[in-house]
Amino acid sequence: MVKGVDAKTAGIVVAILAVIIGIIVWMSREREEEELPPPPVFVCSYCGTEFSTEEERNTHIEIAHLSLGYYQLKVKADPVIGGWVVLEPDKGEYAFGEIVRLTAKESPSLGYKFRYWDCDGAWLDTTNPLNFLVAADHTLTAHFKQ
Repeated sequence: MVKGVDAKTAGIVVAILAVIIGIIVWMSREREEEELPPPPVFVCSYCGTEFSTEEERNTHIEIAHLSLGYYQLKVKADPVIGGWVVLEPDKGEYAFGEIVRLTAKESPSLGYKFRYWDCDGAWLDTTNPLNFLVAADHTLTAHFKQ
């Protein structure tokens, strides 16, 4: 201890110095953060979506905008006895962006009525017939109820 300074005063001085040092450290960190340039942003030239890396952007462009391939549509009726589905045109593969007309045909003699469509298990629409835009492989189900 310094001569002539009691323990209480020395404790107060140490606490004040700790606060001052903390403020200096905090201010220097804040200045460092302000001086850093913002991270680069890579923008998709097709849709304007922003990505943090060039690789993410390029993968997005390839998948979302350039992979215009051919896709398969599977159709089914639920329950099977409730009716069937007609595809127009009915072919094995459909080009990306092609519009397919789906018509749910009921089994009225068994008392079934069309209710709704689902796409891969998710509710889609109640329109019948339905025009569907092909953008990937899908399973479309016509749901019927007695």
